[in-house]
Amino acid sequence: MRDFARDAFESRKAELKRDRKAGRCFSLLELHVLSKLGKMPFSEIDQRDLRDIVSPIRHDKADTTWQAVNRLSIVMRYAAALGLEVDPKAS
Repeated sequence: MRDFARDAFESRKAELKRDRKAGRCFSLLELHVLSKLGKMPFSEIDQRDLRDIVSPIRHDKADTTWQAVNRLSIVMRYAAALGLEVDPKAS
C-alpha cells in the first residue's frame, strides 16, 4: 500500500499548488495511516481499520482525522482505478 500511496500523490502533484503542499499531504497520510496500514493489501482494508485509525485522534484532532481519511480515500480510489480489489466502503 505504501508504494501505491506514493504513486497516487505523485499523480496528483500537478493538482496541488506547490510541491511543498504535496509533501505535507503525504506526511499526514504516512504518520496516521501508513504507519498502521502500510503493509496491508488493499483487499484486506475495511471500515474497522479506518475506525481503528481515527479512534485515537478523532476527539483531540478532528481536522487531522478528516484529512487522514481523505488522504486514504485518494489512495484507495487510485488503487481501484488501477484494478485492485478495494472495499468500496473503506474508500
